[in-house]
Amino acid sequence: MKCKKGISPLIATVLVIGFTIVLAALVMQWGTQLFQKTQEDTGKASDINLICSTKLINLDLVSAVKDAIVPTMITLTIDNKNDQEVVGLIVRAYDANNGVLGIEIVEDDPLTTTVDEAKIAAWEVKSFPLTFPVPVGGTAIDLATVKKLGVLLKIKATDGSINTCSSEKTIYVS
Repeated sequence: MKCKKGISPLIATVLVIGFTIVLAALVMQWGTQLFQKTQEDTGKASDINLICSTKLINLDLVSAVKDAIVPTMITLTIDNKNDQEVVGLIVRAYDANNGVLGIEIVEDDPLTTTVDEAKIAAWEVKSFPLTFPVPVGGTAIDLATVKKLGVLLKIKATDGSINTCSSEKTIYVS
């Protein structure tokens, strides 16, 4: 009988060591995956920041003119003096107190067009007619109160995803 009691602590010790090894392996695997995901996210963010801050540095907002014929339209002209393509825009209309009056998102809709309407190719000058759609339940903006436009650029990262640059370029409306 004394022999059988000696086996029980041995089995318990082996089980505790086994559980510890399994738990350590799970923690190591989780930590490795977390580190890799953090590294990938940081790499993507730095890629986007690099494109926005250096590859689009010479992009100029040439003019923003209220249309004399169509009073509900402002024509924005952009000169892309870079080797980086812009794939879309987010344009905000501001009043004299820097209050946002309206937002227009300029991007390609694959269902309605086969032309790259929103893209500004490298070294291209392009004009965009902006009409600032009426928000749901809102009223149309009075373009006479629009004093400046703020433009956020959309770019394609090296992984193919479309991202918006965080720095806004502004131009006064004439």
